Amino acid sequence: MKKGLTLIEAIVTIAIFIVISAALWSFYVNYYQVFHTQQGLVSVAGSASAAANELQNAIWQADQILVSHTFSGTVYNTGQNTLVLELPSIDSSGNIVSAKYDYMVFYATSTHLYKLVQADGQSSRPSGFRQLSDTVSTFTFTYNNADLTQANKIDVDMQLQTVVNRQTIPYHLHQTLYLRNR
Repeated sequence: MKKGLTLIEAIVTIAIFIVISAALWSFYVNYYQVFHTQQGLVSVAGSASAAANELQNAIWQADQILVSHTFSGTVYNTGQNTLVLELPSIDSSGNIVSAKYDYMVFYATSTHLYKLVQADGQSSRPSGFRQLSDTVSTFTFTYNNADLTQANKIDVDMQLQTVVNRQTIPYHLHQTLYLRNR
């Protein structure tokens, strides 16, 4: 008696193999899409969190909100998308340097959020320019007083988004921050 497969057994075996392969391929494609979507959400949420931490640290340390300040020849005016802060200068031990101030501006343009620092020569705080996010959809500041020099509460509303696999992944963060030194 000869051992072997009949044509029907071979066709059934191939059909089962094709069905299992298709199921595995579908699983792989779905896993890939979910993984990259989650990775995009983690990225945009991390960007929002980092920006919120930078804002919170600066606002807590600030003496006041300034109506405007000139940074390297460019005037920045506090408004809906821009926040200019005056902070007491600090030495390397974290002590306040008397009658010396550092200045910070946070501003959004297009899809970017930036932080610019102008530190006094006696301050240990580093001067510099930094991009905080490149996924900004909308970014607004709202103040509790029309006279910005009297304002001590800032509502920050940021909406960020990224696109992964032609799918837009939004993230919304609203935070109320207070000037601690006021």
